[in-house]
Amino acid sequence: MSANLVSSIGYSLGKLHTGLLAYLCDLHRSGETEPLEALFRGLGVRVPSRPTPRREWNSVDLAIFEGDAASPCILIEMKVDDHEHGEEAGDPQTIRYATAHPNCESCLFITLGMGEYFNEPCDKQRFRWIRLRDFIAALDLVPNGVPVVEDWKRALHNEVDLQERAWRNDRSRLAEYRAGTWNIYVLGWIQKALWEMHLPGIGPRCFTCGSRPDTILNLGWNKSPYLEINNNGRLNLKLIFDEHSSTDEKRLLIQKEADWASTSFSPGMCRISEGGRIGYSKTVASFDIGLSVEDEHLKFSASQEEVTERLHDILRLFIARNGS
Repeated sequence: MSANLVSSIGYSLGKLHTGLLAYLCDLHRSGETEPLEALFRGLGVRVPSRPTPRREWNSVDLAIFEGDAASPCILIEMKVDDHEHGEEAGDPQTIRYATAHPNCESCLFITLGMGEYFNEPCDKQRFRWIRLRDFIAALDLVPNGVPVVEDWKRALHNEVDLQERAWRNDRSRLAEYRAGTWNIYVLGWIQKALWEMHLPGIGPRCFTCGSRPDTILNLGWNKSPYLEINNNGRLNLKLIFDEHSSTDEKRLLIQKEADWASTSFSPGMCRISEGGRIGYSKTVASFDIGLSVEDEHLKFSASQEEVTERLHDILRLFIARNGS
């Protein structure tokens, strides 16, 4: 593979991608207007006559101004392998920025890696979500001729290739994956399939946890019982306990869920988790949905169609029992 400046500096660095956007703004002001014009035309964004970029402006990844104007006309929040911050504290970035700059013409939330599967922008009204393939389609409109832009294109197309190899279990480039990306991309394929099912109360969301990291697809936040898929490749039925629950109360809840799972599904599909420590949460049962693990990397052991069918059947019964 030939040398690639973007890959060598570090594809996962969000500041690298916002820096390249700032570079296109600088090119525009110096007279080379077409790269930025073509990209923003593909994104449906009006280009200021004198685009002046300011990185990390008032915590926004990139703000673009019309010359020396005091207020930005474009706000860009860039996520590669990270997620929108402040959501758990009730102060999400996109809501905060949109509120602070209500007259900003274009607000973009761009996800170019695992961030595509973590979460959409919290402010979906003001911030438009630009995913990896959307961004590539726009960048490909930029005429050849700027070497660093050509490297950028190749790096983005390479990320798509890594995603698609994970989906079909092509491990020929396994050493090139960043920590957690292989598994998140497999789980991201499942997440997309779940979105298309439009099941009530099922809000699939991927995230990573810990330094290994554990990779998780959660199917419904702040609920108990709930379902998630993690590094073991199974769909896990879990309980979260009230902090004041006694051990006996916890055991009753566990037995109730175990009885439902064991009577609703065949032993070949459902495995009851017996024993173990009862803490803040507890895995009650796990379901075979057609995923397996090889050398800590998830793969589709059944066809992708069969995985979605098994998930749909389990979730349909889960929703019918627990409601949305």
